[in-house]
Amino acid sequence: MIATTIDQSQRLLSAGVPRNTADMCYRLDFWKQDENGRPKARLSVGNDTYDFPAWSLGALWDMIPKDFRDIVYEPKLYSEELIEALVKFIEETYVG
Repeated sequence: MIATTIDQSQRLLSAGVPRNTADMCYRLDFWKQDENGRPKARLSVGNDTYDFPAWSLGALWDMIPKDFRDIVYEPKLYSEELIEALVKFIEETYVG
């Protein structure tokens, strides 16, 4: 599954993107922690209000106006780079 990272999701939320537009989520496991002491998270389909939202590549793509898709899209970008480019574009241009 290709989706925003937790950091990218936080940036989208800070830009005003509603969490209910996310089509995926990170399910947090408070009983298991990563190397930094944060709860481990696993990516899952769906958006439960108790979990942390994530946006798939398709959901991000749908948020970009069609007129701007050619500007943002670079065929040589890998999925993770394309997601970062889309997040940056949405972060800079989102108007709720």
